[in-house]
Amino acid sequence: MTNIIQTGIHKAIAGIMKGVDFIKKDRKNAAQGYNFRGIDDMYNALHGLFADAGVFISSEITNTRREERTNTKGTLLIWTIVDACFTFYAEDGSFVKTTMVGEAMDSGDKGCNKAMSAALKYALMQMLLIPTEESKDTEDDTHQLAAGQQKIPTGNKEAETLGIPPEKKPIRTKTVITQKQFEQAVERIQKNDEHSQGVYDNTVKYFDLSQAQLDTLSGLLNSNPQKKTA
Repeated sequence: MTNIIQTGIHKAIAGIMKGVDFIKKDRKNAAQGYNFRGIDDMYNALHGLFADAGVFISSEITNTRREERTNTKGTLLIWTIVDACFTFYAEDGSFVKTTMVGEAMDSGDKGCNKAMSAALKYALMQMLLIPTEESKDTEDDTHQLAAGQQKIPTGNKEAETLGIPPEKKPIRTKTVITQKQFEQAVERIQKNDEHSQGVYDNTVKYFDLSQAQLDTLSGLLNSNPQKKTA
């Protein structure tokens, strides 16, 4: 049997996981109506546990990508994507690393700050498997579709533009959106034409989007008073 040396950080992280309770999704996205947990919720719930365990975190941004976007009102937005590496240190100097991508869009100088916060929030969620009160796993839901409703619509111009395949199998999971597909969706919605709402609806329906991506698309769509997200 292989002997596994348990260093201080491994024991400390395990101890923090034992102490973590669920963190409610008490914040609400007004544009789209979904609840979420913010980075401040993470700090409030975890600070004491990290302090008691003698664990601290350092961060390193290994890559940054920024692009300028203009919404339908003509406001310049800075779209920021960061690749962040977080190192968790224990008192004995042992450590573990985790990497995460964060992205955000802002009209001022807060784009990078928001992207870093998003990256840390999801790094903590995945590292510590932080639960919520509610069950949102798709495996908990079972749906019986009526006849003739088990195919992805074909001939849909917005779906075809975004690269959604005309599958003939029942829809089981959403596809992870690629960077190119997301950029195409942003560009189409920014055109503010009769297809903007359809592009938004299809992107949300068929692709697995991050919270930052949802906020970006809904923000662009809602910047036009005549367009409303579902």
